[in-house]
Amino acid sequence: MKLKKIIPTFIALSALAGAVPMNTLADEAAVHTVTILDFDGNVMDKIQVEDGQNADLSSVDTSSLTAHPDVYTEIRFNTWSSKAENVTEDITVQALYTKMTISLDGVPKRTEYFSKIGKIMLDGLKVSITAERQLPETDEGGNYRAESEMLDITSSCKASVTELSEAFASGTSSQVSIYPISSTKPILTYDINYFSSLGDADADGYVNSVDASYVLSVYAKTSAGVNVPLTETRRKCCDVTRDGIIDSTDASLILNFYANAATSPNPGWEKFLYGNE
Repeated sequence: MKLKKIIPTFIALSALAGAVPMNTLADEAAVHTVTILDFDGNVMDKIQVEDGQNADLSSVDTSSLTAHPDVYTEIRFNTWSSKAENVTEDITVQALYTKMTISLDGVPKRTEYFSKIGKIMLDGLKVSITAERQLPETDEGGNYRAESEMLDITSSCKASVTELSEAFASGTSSQVSIYPISSTKPILTYDINYFSSLGDADADGYVNSVDASYVLSVYAKTSAGVNVPLTETRRKCCDVTRDGIIDSTDASLILNFYANAATSPNPGWEKFLYGNE
């Protein structure tokens, strides 16, 4: 009699025990995996999400994605390829980047100065930042589209030295470095030189009408095919326009400078030619 009572109870318990794995399997089937990829498609993380719920992508550490391929380029996280909302199946979400590149698009025109008074001129310098951003949409080939934007940051650049008096404090040549905003690495380093004898064609220490006459004489002789031997320094004194030719234009500038110097309280080629003092 006791045996008959025990057997049905055992069977009932077994049936109940067998129902637990079935419910567990149903619960597991309702959980999906969101696989997180980096910029190159490598797996960064995996997030388990219940059916119909949103994945918390803010929990993914994107700081590790920041990289510097070179001194003037930075790649950092921009956005995700998908918001991973209302997840109903296993999905993959990829990190999309913003690439910031600083470029030198133009260099200063002035590398030679005729005075130690005034400021270093950066006319001609052009520095820009190009931002390339991947977008959460793909082209026909399945590649993520990108948009680019260029920003001129020339006005935000800083020179290592700004005053001519400082640059030429100990000599007739100096180096100038240009630093983009918030950067400790120069985008450009170039040489500048000081030449004090511009226009002093006869090398007597003064710029006057005699120098203009000398330049005209050299011009007349060379125009007639006569070779006029000049040292490099003397040639630089005569070629005021710095176009590689000694002609009447140089003579005219010397005369104009001489006339201007007679009435100017602070005569100098920098002010006369460029308005820089």
